[in-house]
Amino acid sequence: MLLEELSADECMVLAQIAGPEGVLEVGSCAITEGEPGDSLFIVQSGRLQVEKEIGENSTKRLQELGPGDFFGEMSFLNKAPRSASVRALTMCSLLEVNAEKFERLIAENAPLGVKFMRGMARELTWRLRATNEELKKSIRWAIEGWTLT
Repeated sequence: MLLEELSADECMVLAQIAGPEGVLEVGSCAITEGEPGDSLFIVQSGRLQVEKEIGENSTKRLQELGPGDFFGEMSFLNKAPRSASVRALTMCSLLEVNAEKFERLIAENAPLGVKFMRGMARELTWRLRATNEELKKSIRWAIEGWTLT
């Protein structure tokens, strides 16, 4: 998990630079694919769904998130538009970590930044492995389906 290496004191330091996103109603989007962004969000409570547009009026559910999970890291890291939308499945409470404030924090507290980024890297590695497996299944389906016809 993102914050598992952080001590209680380090979590408090991080909370000081984070702004609460507030409560998200069921069905509302925390972030929308294609919009600009430079923050990541940590789920404090509730359940959310990450979804990707795959065609006109069609989306694919990528992942479900719950307390302790995070999202928005791609825009947080490279300031590019949001790559997917995240919608509340239940009432949710989120913590927002702005990239600029975080960069100032790690300039003052590098060990905290290293622990935070290590937690993010662990989770991103897990997500990449899961995506690779999904891609493998899709390729096998396409090849086997193609050769059967």
